[in-house]
Amino acid sequence: MKVCRADEGNAPNFTCSYHGWTYDSSGVLVSVPSFDKSFDGKTSMQEWPLRPISNPENYKGLIFGSFDPKIMSFQECLGDMALYLDLLVERDNGTEAFGGVQKWRIQSNWRTPAENVATDDMHLASAHISAVIACRP
Repeated sequence: MKVCRADEGNAPNFTCSYHGWTYDSSGVLVSVPSFDKSFDGKTSMQEWPLRPISNPENYKGLIFGSFDPKIMSFQECLGDMALYLDLLVERDNGTEAFGGVQKWRIQSNWRTPAENVATDDMHLASAHISAVIACRP
């Protein structure tokens, strides 16, 4: 889940809209809703920082990165696809990206979303707060 949804600016912290975990600008976890109750003192927030991006690369204005610190270089990974990417971004009039609805279609075992709904109630207060408020007596 994205914790920073802005393309520019600055903020002292960033909150995941799914579980409500909040990180400072260096990626340190600083707040978790109901942390003591949820984890019963068996973990500490220092154990859950944001994962750093390995070898970020700016390729003609497009940003690429990986969570895998052992990943091959960007140029190796891009390979022959560079030709097609260059055709897309190196236009006489420039390239413009349009925002809007993003949809992902993923191959998934039906149990994955079912388990999320059935066993992951930590995200309810963040991701589904309107439903939580509507269901209050």
